[in-house]
Amino acid sequence: GAVGATLGPCFPHAAVLVLFGTRWGSTEAPRVLELYCYLLFLLALNGALEAHMFQTAPPGWLRVCQGLNMVLSTAFLYLGWLFGSFLGLRSVGLVLANCFNMFLRILLCLWY
Repeated sequence: GAVGATLGPCFPHAAVLVLFGTRWGSTEAPRVLELYCYLLFLLALNGALEAHMFQTAPPGWLRVCQGLNMVLSTAFLYLGWLFGSFLGLRSVGLVLANCFNMFLRILLCLWY
């Protein structure tokens, strides 16, 4: 995760050009790949923190977390729709919404 977040955002345009050519290099694909590198780091961090939380938390806290995760999932769907429909970000907006969702889930784990 850390290597992808460190080195990945530096080279997405070159990687897309080499692998797929100028047809894809002139689209939003390099930007999506760049943001996806950050998302991978957030996913890895969230996975480790949630594993610890679900292993050590009392049952009452787990019920609270499940309810809050439902709220966060709804917020993710709303943000994805908002970014895609109103802001015109399409794929970039979906990855940004997912990054925001993972960030909030990480904060929930750190709150524990």
